[in-house]
This record gives sequence, structure tokens and C-alpha cells, in this order.
Amino acid sequence: MNDTWFPTPIEKLRKNFIFSDEYSVVSDVCYSIQYLEFLSHELATHNLTMVIRKQIIKNYIIVASGIIEAIFYMVCKNKKIIKKKSIHFDTLIKLVLDNNLLSLSSKECLVIHSLRRLRNKVHIYSNTYYYDTSFNSFNFDDYDRMRDILKIILSNKEIALDCKGNI
Repeated sequence: MNDTWFPTPIEKLRKNFIFSDEYSVVSDVCYSIQYLEFLSHELATHNLTMVIRKQIIKNYIIVASGIIEAIFYMVCKNKKIIKKKSIHFDTLIKLVLDNNLLSLSSKECLVIHSLRRLRNKVHIYSNTYYYDTSFNSFNFDDYDRMRDILKIILSNKEIALDCKGNI
């Protein structure tokens, strides 16, 4: 039995993005998409402990947030809304939403904001109360919401020609 699994090739992912002048950023986004495919594959095909499953979900949300942040950066730069390289994710979200750059619904905007706050759990020491742990903070609904919003963003005509990948 051959149980070898391969993610979508980087070149196949890369050629779908509109931002041809941002090769390094697009490449890093594609590497991250490939990693999300791997994480999704692990969740779908392995019998894992709940702790490991939630850690995979945490990593998925953190990496997917980085993808969204990079895409928002490229969109804002392409529309000449920003000029500097260093800008906070929450500022990018505000710029994309305030300028209606991706025609996201108000519900989608709320999802992005809530997932951004969850992404900040990358800082393990940021727990504010006794049960404020990664295990208690991340769940399958968060995973599904992130997958859905990422697919919406990646399939936006301002971003890519076609949403490829099994995220």
C-alpha cells in the first residue's frame, strides 16, 4: 500500500496569484498554504489525541493569519494605500475593510477580527486567567471559520486567478 501524500506544488499555487511583482511574499504565502494543506491532511487522516489536534488547529490559525496579513499587505501596497513595509495586522485589516478593497461582508469582517485576536495566542505567556490555555482557546469551529474565510480571501478576484490548494 502506498500512503505517500503530497501537497499542491508550489509553482501551481504561485502562478495563480495576481501579484507578480511580489515574488518573495507570494512564495512565502504559497509555502504557508502548502503547510496548511499538510496540517489539514494530518487532522483528516490521523487518529490524534485532543491535545495534538488542538495544537494543530492553533498552528493552522496562526499560519493562516499570517497568510491573510501578507495578502492584505499586498492588496494595500498594490492600491498604493501604504508605502512602508512594517505595519500591524490590525491596521492592515482596518485599511482593507475601510477602503472596501476585497468586498468582504460585515460578517466576514467580524470573523477576521476574532481570528486575529485568537492568533495572538502565539504568545504562550499571554494567558490572562487560570483556564486561559491553548487547549481551551482553540476548537474545531475556529478551524472551520479560518478555513472558510481563507478560501473566501484566496478566491477573491483581486488576489488570485483561481483558488488552488486543499486548505
